[in-house]
Amino acid sequence: MWHIAATLGLGGLFLGFSWLVLQATCQSVHEVRPDVPLLYLRLPFHLTLIFPDEVIYSGIVIALVASVTSGDLQMMHLWVNWDDAVPGLRGPLIPDWIKGYHRLHGLAWSTAGLLTGASLTWLVRWVSHRILGYPALGFGDVTLMAMVGAFIGWQATLCVLAISPLAGIIIGMLVRLLTGRNFVAFGPYLASSAVLVMAAWRWLWADLLTVRDIFSHWPSVVGLIAFSFAVLCGLLFLLRIFRALPTERLGDRRPACLMLLRSCPACDDGARAAWRIRRRCRCLRDDGRPCGTPTPWQPSPGLLRSLRCEIQSACCIFRR
Repeated sequence: MWHIAATLGLGGLFLGFSWLVLQATCQSVHEVRPDVPLLYLRLPFHLTLIFPDEVIYSGIVIALVASVTSGDLQMMHLWVNWDDAVPGLRGPLIPDWIKGYHRLHGLAWSTAGLLTGASLTWLVRWVSHRILGYPALGFGDVTLMAMVGAFIGWQATLCVLAISPLAGIIIGMLVRLLTGRNFVAFGPYLASSAVLVMAAWRWLWADLLTVRDIFSHWPSVVGLIAFSFAVLCGLLFLLRIFRALPTERLGDRRPACLMLLRSCPACDDGARAAWRIRRRCRCLRDDGRPCGTPTPWQPSPGLLRSLRCEIQSACCIFRR
């Protein structure tokens, strides 16, 4: 029954996406005018990306080869400048080499998307490992975003990374309500965000959100990435502090140790601030009891000291 439902759902996704591309013109933008109709070129190209199979590395090769061979697969050119555009008089500035060397531009466009997706996802993985002590994303997410970037370009890849947390909240709540599961891998959120961006590209780019104003000005792009990175670091630090609180919900039998990642001079015992994240800890909490001992949901006397340890240790976390 599950296989039948999955097949019907995949067929419905293919039909719905095809209708959006061909009838609703969800990917038709002013800057990109392909020589070949979307039905014969870009639609099969993107359906290859949506097809659920273990085609990560081969998918990257397919995207690069198809982009070089065609030169008309891009959802948006590698660079478009709208700063000097005048509505009704002058359009956006597109570099001349893009118009003259379609295949070279296809290679550059696909490679830029690949590097953007892989590098930013790897950066998130590295930062989360430095702050939390374990990577929040797996290496499969890095390769997945590399393939997605190779298919849709760097601008759309940034949109996918921006939308994926919201998709994670929505899908996570639905999974929680329907199945009771507390954890779902981040890969489905990235994949669903990629499909959403491809299906709503025209409205994201110009008709509704007009993100083209950001992507045509490179300082805005750099500032947006830096701001997102700062917000990510802040959220990860808050998550680390939250997990370090020596508290435990009533009736919860799971260990509730402080899980501090590095030694801190503010602690009486430096070893107590170097506990590792494990399923079974042999450390002691601030109240002196083993971490496996259940306690009511209330702050321990060492709560403020734990927060002070976290704040002080955060200052030197990136020095290693």
